[in-house]
Amino acid sequence: MKKPNQKGFSYEREIAKKLSLWLTQGKRDDVLWRTEGSGGRSTQEAKKGHYLLNSYGDIGVKDPSCQEAVDFISKVLIECKRGYSTRIDGLKLIDNPSKNHILKQWWNKAVIEMKECGRQYVWIIIKRNRNKSILMSSYSCETVLGFCMNNIPFITFYIEGEVVPVSIAPLEPLLKTQAYRFI
Repeated sequence: MKKPNQKGFSYEREIAKKLSLWLTQGKRDDVLWRTEGSGGRSTQEAKKGHYLLNSYGDIGVKDPSCQEAVDFISKVLIECKRGYSTRIDGLKLIDNPSKNHILKQWWNKAVIEMKECGRQYVWIIIKRNRNKSILMSSYSCETVLGFCMNNIPFITFYIEGEVVPVSIAPLEPLLKTQAYRFI
């Protein structure tokens, strides 16, 4: 059985490849890759006042000659989460909004990092055990346009304390579109 961090690392590599293929319209699977220490290096350096912009989040640009990858990562902070099946229940955000729910913890941490590195959006890509990957993202006109124009089901809600709503949608249908052009 894999250790939790091994599952996470392999999932980050899988997502980096899928997003690379999406951004290059199927031509390359290597323009994005796991950031050093899965964003941990940027967290430690930020404590010292050093901001390593391509080290934030779990996925960063591997090939800066791919303009689509550079443009995408300059706007979107990506976090990947694997497992957690028994601890992820979005309805608990409604049942007890003041409780520090795991989705709320992930979101709040990602928003802080997004602001530190000057990006505009957060994407948290979650793969629950024996389920499909879902995308938890900043709600924006671009996001909704991408989902609606491609008939992708999504839900939108507020996390307590946030001004901007959050959307959740299945990841795979989005990767079959050219929705990245709306970001």
